[in-house]
Parts: sequence; C-alpha cells; structure tokens
Amino acid sequence: MINLVMTYVNLLRNCRAVFTRLYHALQVTPSPESDAMLSLPSLQFGDFQLENNVSIQVKVLIELTSGMLQRIGNALGINTGTGSGISSSPGDHNYRLPFLNDPVAVSTREIILSQESMQGGVHGGEPPLTDIMSNLNRLLERR
Repeated sequence: MINLVMTYVNLLRNCRAVFTRLYHALQVTPSPESDAMLSLPSLQFGDFQLENNVSIQVKVLIELTSGMLQRIGNALGINTGTGSGISSSPGDHNYRLPFLNDPVAVSTREIILSQESMQGGVHGGEPPLTDIMSNLNRLLERR
C-alpha cells in the first residue's frame, strides 16, 4: 500500500516538474524559434490529425494528465480536486482498491499525503499541481 501511495506522490512530483517547466518555457514571447524548441509530437485521435500547435498540444496534455491523476486518486481513495473541470466516469467514484479501506491504510495514506503537502512538493515550496495547470491554461489562452 505504501508503495502505491508513494508512486502516486512521485507521479505528482514529476507532473509538477514537467508543467512548471512548460509554464516557464511558454512565458517567453512566442516566436518561431521558441515554438520549435517546444515542438511536441503531433497527436492523432482516430482519423483526426491534430496540427502541431503548441498551445493545443499542451492543453490536451493537461486534460489527459488531469483525468489520469483523478482516476488514480479515486482508486487510492484520495480527493484529487482537479481544477481543470475534468469529470470522471461514474464508475470511478465507486472503484476503490479494497485494502485501502482498512483504518491503518487510510491513516498511513493521509500521513504520507500530508507530509507531501507540507513539504510543498520537493522541498521547493512549489504551488499545487492544480494551480500550476490552471496558470498554464491561462497563459495558453493569452498566446
């Protein structure tokens, strides 16, 4: 159980680092050179090919990451509180890993998560991931 929660915490840390770096990279005034440095692989959804537009690609990345983290958090019994407006599928709220209903498991999970939030990520006092994603979305709207 501890490994699952720690893996979730590490996933949050990695996402926080990636989105923070994207945010700082996108704060630079858009230019062909800066867009080339941020070039992400093109996306394809079924027969629909998504153009190589950095803003759209990062927004899709935010939505996919938010949804994934919310589903994992729900399975672990964690209130993820994603700020991106993602609505989970109805079965997600009912699915919890059965062994996480044990009071000791719940207490251990809460201790790990509270330590992570008190440390602000990785000792940097960084804002929560949802705030970083919201700021990144606002930045992309202005581009």
